Formats: sequence, structure tokens, C-alpha cells
Amino acid sequence: MSTTPATHRRVITRKVVDWAAWDWGSAAFNAVATTFVFTTYLTSDGVFTDAGTAATWLSNGMTIAGLFIALLAPITGQRADRRGRGGVWLGWFTGAVVVCMLAMYFVHPASVLGPKGALMLGIALLGLGNVFFEFASVNYNAMLNHLGEKEDRGKISGFGWAAGYIGGIVLLLILYVGLIGVNVLGVPADEHLNIRISMVIAALWLGGFAIPVLKNPPLPQKVSTADDHETILDSYKLLWRTVVTLKREAPHTLFFLIASAVFRDGLAGVFTFGAVLAKTAFGFSASDVMIFAIAANIVAGLATVAFGWVDDKIGPKNVIMLSLSAMVVAGFGVFFLHAHGPIVFWSLGLVLCVFVGPTQSSARLSFHTPAFVSGEDQVFFHDVVIDKATGAQTQAPWGTDFPLALAGDVMVTCSTTTTCSGWTREGGEWTNLWTTSTATQSGYGLRDHDLGYAPAGTAVAGNGVHASVLVPTAANELPQILNVHTGEAATLSNPDGNADSRKVEVATDGFVVYENSGSRGSVFDSDGVLQATFTAEQDLPALSRDGTQPTTSDIQTFMTQKRAAWATGTVSMTGTGECTITVALTADDSTREVPLPDAARRSVRDGCSFTPKDLRVSADGSTLYVRSFSSQDTNSYIINTADGSSSSTKDFTRATRLTWVFDDMLIGITDKEIKAFVPASL
Repeated sequence: MSTTPATHRRVITRKVVDWAAWDWGSAAFNAVATTFVFTTYLTSDGVFTDAGTAATWLSNGMTIAGLFIALLAPITGQRADRRGRGGVWLGWFTGAVVVCMLAMYFVHPASVLGPKGALMLGIALLGLGNVFFEFASVNYNAMLNHLGEKEDRGKISGFGWAAGYIGGIVLLLILYVGLIGVNVLGVPADEHLNIRISMVIAALWLGGFAIPVLKNPPLPQKVSTADDHETILDSYKLLWRTVVTLKREAPHTLFFLIASAVFRDGLAGVFTFGAVLAKTAFGFSASDVMIFAIAANIVAGLATVAFGWVDDKIGPKNVIMLSLSAMVVAGFGVFFLHAHGPIVFWSLGLVLCVFVGPTQSSARLSFHTPAFVSGEDQVFFHDVVIDKATGAQTQAPWGTDFPLALAGDVMVTCSTTTTCSGWTREGGEWTNLWTTSTATQSGYGLRDHDLGYAPAGTAVAGNGVHASVLVPTAANELPQILNVHTGEAATLSNPDGNADSRKVEVATDGFVVYENSGSRGSVFDSDGVLQATFTAEQDLPALSRDGTQPTTSDIQTFMTQKRAAWATGTVSMTGTGECTITVALTADDSTREVPLPDAARRSVRDGCSFTPKDLRVSADGSTLYVRSFSSQDTNSYIINTADGSSSSTKDFTRATRLTWVFDDMLIGITDKEIKAFVPASL
């Protein structure tokens, strides 16, 4: 059976086009300055010095520039992005790159600096340009997070990537025909004027196409105004805390980032010295290099598109491994077969280009959220079924699909593309019950779909023949649900059919859809039939996450009256300078106020906003557990609401899966053991 996919939201908006224009213009620096024109000019044999000496000096200059980038780039983007100044800094750094490129006009052997002095100036300008370009790129890439919903960003990023490739091809063609190869403009090659004018054109190209995003930069919805006095040391401390948190909570993500940095640096080396190698070792002329550059961009662009299909079939990890392996083989081939002349560089160089784009694009898609589903007797992890009593493992038949939910005796799995299936176990074997077409799905499962009112990962509403599961649709799709027993699909649509800024909470008896743009809520039963609409209150408090799933009525009451009948209590934070925590108990409507813990004050400075990762209130309200008061806070706290005292230790912060045992005691899992925590023990 099939369903008609929901209405697609327009992803490539004017703001996205403005943003991607910078990518189009950036080819001026990447292709012209760094790779194919200016570097080959600097290392040409006999122009400034011999080719070997020039290449060595260029390598040393790029190494120094790389050290500056490694030292400063990790904190540059985070500071600008938190403050909402990414557009400002993008403008300054892009302008600095443009100035460096304009100054390249004055790099020629007959200058007053002399040949070697001019060479040093050229390398210095190229090194500075790389530093400023990397800083600009950090701010530019950070804007991607503010251009659309999470599941749109792959499309948006791919659009920008394509713009960069096409921009490089167009600019290289202009320079080849106009100045360097055909030279229809008739610019004399004396004193390498054609090369120098090319750098001026490239500078204007970058500056001109950067204007749209600088005039209308995408900004974060929430901007910290309190980081104005953040020192460089503070930024590095925050960076270190982020690394420590990743190592503790997501080590595979940290390993991926390290590995990504290594192979991306390798790719950067290929880009920087590929053209230099072509000219110095294989005898390419300047026009030959330009023709190869155009061919390389075309091949890389087409390969990136083609490998998108392969990525869907075998996964991004396999694409990265295949591409890097092929590039290593091609690189060794260039080394060992160089005696056979330019044909080796042309053939194996283009092979390298085939796999460059897929490597980079797949690297951005390598985050897939593992899915755990727990049943009465078994735990499901992807297609592995683990028996709780014995630990025995068996293989499930749904392959690469991930388990979404277990409802009664039916397991629902989804593909991350456009299908979901129902499975039932008969005689110890899983058999397919139904398969249904859906709207485009998210590769992250239900993460970030919900309002945070029900237990994490809750997907099932209703019971019996009316039991339904929420499909993990992409952010630009209207929410969909599937009947557990039949696979019949229903769309949770609002009157205007708009999918923007929607969150879905799964309740015991149905679904609540919230539209942030208009603070509108819609209540659906478990069959997907609209039951009611409402307007939600602003500045709702945070909820104690007690592991109880609310009803749709519970959620509507909370969002309109700020009273959560299913939760122990709610917590809010008010103030402008000194922040005050207010705990409201559901049982008797009593409230308790306590000051913000001293350890959290530094991270909560933007109007006392409150965005905890986890929150628990004891039954009597005497004890409050908070995990991270803000995105900059990595600590966990136990707060005594009677006297306002608070406790936090490294062991407590490291603990996960914390559960209340008594009103004042939590147990959790650390790296080494299971521990119990009470205020006195901390």
C-alpha cells in the first residue's frame, strides 16, 4: 500500500540562494589562488627562483598558515555564532581575503622587492589569504544551521557545494579564454600581467558574490548577549568542555571529527600542490593547468551527484572508505608511474577528482542515530535482537531499516528514506506484515521531533486496532502516522498545510502538533482525526521528566494553563541579573524559590533563559536535579530547595541514565560503576 507524500516545503529560498552565492564566489580563492593559477605562478621554474626552492618555501608558508588555522579556527566560529555576528565576521574575513588577492597583482619578479622578495610576498599573501579564508569559511558554514530545519540542511549544503563547483568552472573558463590560454583580450604576458590581472578579477569575483549574504545573513534565533566580555581563554575553556563532553557522551562522534580533520587536511594538500606537481614534475603549461582545472571541476561535480545514489545504497561510511582507498591507490599510481608523462597525471588525477567530492559530501552525512527499542523480553538494536535473560543475539530480517517502536506483538521499522514496515513474530520467526510508502524521512529517527513532554523515543499512541506510530518524517514534511496493524498512513495536517516549525508530541491517546510560528496547537486522535485546536501560552516552564506519558488533554492543559498534571512539577527561571529558580509542585500547587547555583552562573547570562537537557523534581519538592542549565553548561546539579544549597561533582556529571530511588537519592551509571547520589554525598 502507498500514501501520497505530503506537500514539500520550498527549501531553496532567496536566503539560501544569497548564502550559496558566497560558495559560488569562493571558487575565486580556492581554484584560482590556492590551486590552479597563483600557486603554479609562484612555483614556475625560473620565474622567481628554481621550482624546487619555490615549492619548498611555499610548503613552509602553508605549514605556518595551517598552524594558525588549527590554533584559532575552532574558537572563531563558536564566538561569532553564539553572538549572532557570523555575518559581521564573514564580511571582515572575506574582505581581508579580497585585499590579499588584490595585493597579488604586485607580485612579480621585476618588482622593487626583487625576485626572491616578491616570492616571499606572494607566499605571505597566499598564507594570510588561507588563514582569513578559513576563518570566513567557519562563519559561513555555521550559517547553515540557521537556514532551515535540520533535515533540510543536507539539501542546502549540497546546493552550496554545487554552486562552488559551477562557479569554479565558470571563472576558470573566463580566465582561460580571456587572459591565460586563448587570451582574447590580448593582455601581454610581459611581467606576467595576464596572471596578475586574473588575480584582480578573481578578487572582484569573490567580493561581488559575497555581497548578498553579507547584506542578508542568516542569524541564530537565539543570540547570547552576554558573551561580549568572553576572553580567548574562556573560548578555549568552552571548546575543551565540549571535547570532554563528546568524549564522555558521544565518543564515536569525537573519533569521527578527528578522523575527518585528518583526511580533510590530506585533501587540502591534494588541492594546494596538485597543480604545482602538474607543472613542475609533468611539464604542464599554465594553459594546460587551466584546462585540467576545468575538467577536474566538471568530473568532481558529476561524481558527487552520481555518488549520491551510491551513498543511499551502501551508506556514507562505505562511500568514504571506498573513495579514500581509491584516492590512495591513484596517489601511489602518480608517484610510481610519473615517468610515463602527462597522461599519468591526466588519468590518475581525474580519478582522484572522481572521489574527492563523494568523500567530502558523504563525510557530512555520516551521523546516523542508533535506535534502541526495548520489549518485555528483548532489546532491539538495528537488526540485532538481544535476549534480556541470556544476552543471546539473533539477526532480524529487516536489514538496514531501524526499529521505530514495538506495539503489542508488532515491530515497526523505517528505512530513513520513504518506507516503513510492520513485522510480527510467529513461531519464533519475524515475518513481514505490511510495507507502506511514506513522506521523506529523517535519518535521525524521532530525535528533536517532540516537545519533550513524553519519555524520550515514545512513538506509539492509542491501543488495540487504533494503535498508531509517528513516522520520523523530515523537517520539511507534514507529520505522518501509521496504523500499527495495517500500515495505513494518515497526515497530521493543519488547515494551511504548512510544515514549517512543527513539533509533534506523542500522547497515550493521540498526537499534539505545535506550530512555533503562531503558537498554535492541534490535537489529533490516534487515527489522525483532528479533535481540537488551541493557542499556547508563551514562556512555558520546563517539566520534571518522570517517565510518564501524558494524554492529549494533559498536554493541551499544560500549554494553555501551564499546569502539568502528569509531571511531579515544573521549573522556571526568572530575573535579569540574579536568576531565580522557581519549582512548582503539581500535587498541592506550592512553589519554592532558590538561587541559581554559583557553578552555573557563568553559563546563564542571556536573560536567565532555561534550557536543561534533563530535569527531575522529587515527589515532595525538596530536591531538584538539573542536567545543564544552558547549552554552554556541561555540569549536573542536585539542589536542595529548602536552603538553596547545591552540589555537583565530576562523577555526578559523568553519570547517565539517572533514576530517582528515593525523594533525595538518584542512581546512575558512570564509566566504571553504578553509583547512588544524595546531596550529602556530593
